[in-house]
Amino acid sequence: VAVLDAEYRYRLVNEVYVAISGLQRESLLGRTMGEILGEELFRDSIQARFDRCLTGETVSWQAWARHPVSGRRFVEVTYCPYRDPAGNVRGVVVTTRDSTRRQQLEEAQLFLLHCGNPASGEDFFRSLARYLAQHLEMNYVFIDRLLPGNLSAQTLAVFHHDEFEPNVAYTLGDTPCGQVVGQTVCCFAQG
Repeated sequence: VAVLDAEYRYRLVNEVYVAISGLQRESLLGRTMGEILGEELFRDSIQARFDRCLTGETVSWQAWARHPVSGRRFVEVTYCPYRDPAGNVRGVVVTTRDSTRRQQLEEAQLFLLHCGNPASGEDFFRSLARYLAQHLEMNYVFIDRLLPGNLSAQTLAVFHHDEFEPNVAYTLGDTPCGQVVGQTVCCFAQG
């Protein structure tokens, strides 16, 4: 939760907002949303909605946004007019909910419902690897299956730097997976 004045300046922020911002409370108060969130993000995604709220309208929206500190997040935002005793709008109360994990799960469920569709032209595991890399911002994705005997594996999809690499078979003995396959409990020293 944050309270901003009509010039887009932070006047009050709660502890959660301070923690999410990655800044000290003193660094937030008195600064504008553009200074804190970035001028481009403010201009392109926030200012028009904020200005609507300054006319007295409650504005709610949700979107993927790139926050300067916490990275790509799915946020649910509500702007409520802050009024003085005479009823004049003097600022905006902003409530923000980070719904990133929920949104990622919903998108993944939708993906799983539709991927592997023969009409897509791409097999399920390649589609899944591409999806994970793009939507979860992963640099390297590989999907394997164990071969009989659990001593070796075959890659089903390897996606690295926006390209697929050839599938390979390999033994598990010299990999971290070799230490966990067939085990009921595995412990790794923290490094």
